[in-house]
Amino acid sequence: MFLLKTLIVGITLSISFSAFSNESYSAEGDTIRIVSSVPLNYNSVDYYSELLQLALTKTETEFGPFKINYVNRDIIQERALHELNTRRSIDVYWSVSTKAREGVARPIRIPLLKGLIGYRVSLILKDRLQEFQNIESIDKFRELAAGQGHDWPDYDILKFNKFSVFPASLYGSIIELLHLKRIDHFPRGLNEILREFELMNDESIMIEPKFVLHYPSYVYFFVAMENMRLAERIEKGLLLAQQDGTFNKLFREFVHFDKLNEVLNLESRKIIELKNPISTKAKIKGESPIKELSKLISS
Repeated sequence: MFLLKTLIVGITLSISFSAFSNESYSAEGDTIRIVSSVPLNYNSVDYYSELLQLALTKTETEFGPFKINYVNRDIIQERALHELNTRRSIDVYWSVSTKAREGVARPIRIPLLKGLIGYRVSLILKDRLQEFQNIESIDKFRELAAGQGHDWPDYDILKFNKFSVFPASLYGSIIELLHLKRIDHFPRGLNEILREFELMNDESIMIEPKFVLHYPSYVYFFVAMENMRLAERIEKGLLLAQQDGTFNKLFREFVHFDKLNEVLNLESRKIIELKNPISTKAKIKGESPIKELSKLISS
């Protein structure tokens, strides 16, 4: 009788483990699900998905074939990171990293934007231009209300640096608050602002011409906490892409430093350095990828 029970338990455990292994392989080595859209549908999804595909392709020999599936969901950042661990909808998500977020999902600490998102230039109303032109100190800038997503790390960073910040739940809500003059400006990353400004096609909004806010900020790929195999695969692939230059090639195609300087006149701006109390240390390999930006911005 005892032997029969042992055999039954053993068979049950074997079946359960086999089912779990197959599910893991499906998520890690075969089909990898990512979100298909972001607010305003600017081209960042193309960049991140191409970078992910590049990393997975570099590691096919070791880890096997893959397929990327796009999930059509409008999901806020914090919820997306939590959903990674359930593995019901997405397997990989890209997000600005914080200490708290790295306690929710597993980061691959290779900065996908090379720190570029930490350089922030604001959208403002044209009829407020003179007010910004008259600012001569960081304290005066702090008094002007910035709009940010309530779950964005940037909200906490600006609050820590004693900026006036107004939280909103949706991107479109921040633009509406700007029009209503309930906020004074909307800081955006240098990787975001040009494309968003073009897509808005709003004659009442302009790019503030005088300042750049800067703090350490890194976008990483995240996976489920227990999905160590996929994390290892992505990290290896990104490092290989850095070594052979394909990572930086894709990055420069996405960023267009010359256009950034032409439109934003970066060398004439005042850079305001801020602290980031919620950042984690990035794993940056090789040559600094944003040295082009350092040449353009004078402090």
